[in-house]
Amino acid sequence: MELVRLQQYHIDPKKEKVMSNNDEWKEWEEAWEDEGVSLEVRKNRGSGFLQTRVTGTIKCPSDKLWKILTTPDGYMEMMPKTLESEHIDESPRKKQLWCYQRLDGGPSSDRDYTLFVKWSVKETKQGKKYARNWNVDNAKGPDPVKGVVRVEVNEGTWTLTPVKGKKTKLEQVSYFEPGGSLWAMVANPLLKEGAKDLFRNLKEKFPD
Repeated sequence: MELVRLQQYHIDPKKEKVMSNNDEWKEWEEAWEDEGVSLEVRKNRGSGFLQTRVTGTIKCPSDKLWKILTTPDGYMEMMPKTLESEHIDESPRKKQLWCYQRLDGGPSSDRDYTLFVKWSVKETKQGKKYARNWNVDNAKGPDPVKGVVRVEVNEGTWTLTPVKGKKTKLEQVSYFEPGGSLWAMVANPLLKEGAKDLFRNLKEKFPD
């Protein structure tokens, strides 16, 4: 049954095994806090790259925030280092899609990948609670581009929980291995800044 699931979602079983075993982490550490937004990080003992967890409350209803984060134009506005974002296949009934993205890789080469994304929606007293998770599925996307590094590991979650005052508690957990020749000691500060960027931009758009 597990192999059938992986084939259904076009996920390489070998890659799934690597990712599922890629969980030898150090403890979470507080890395930054400002204006109600907190960043925690933990290092993968095998790769040396950081996983990030950012939590904060945004003065925006969950429905509106969800639409911004999950439409290509809205996401690119909040994450300007995203050069391309395209939904190449989508099934709203199954609550899943495939999304191709290309990132400005400065100071290194651009990065690109195709993500398999699933989401869920749950009604609460305060409004709709949304959850979204993703992982790489490059076989579903376009061929590699010369001069662009194809990312093989990019996985994470968003959780949008409505709270009083038409606000949303947003949590993002992300693990990204940039590939190429970018060492962890160089990439990790960039990963932390990238994790904070989304919340900074949302706070600027929806000030408290």
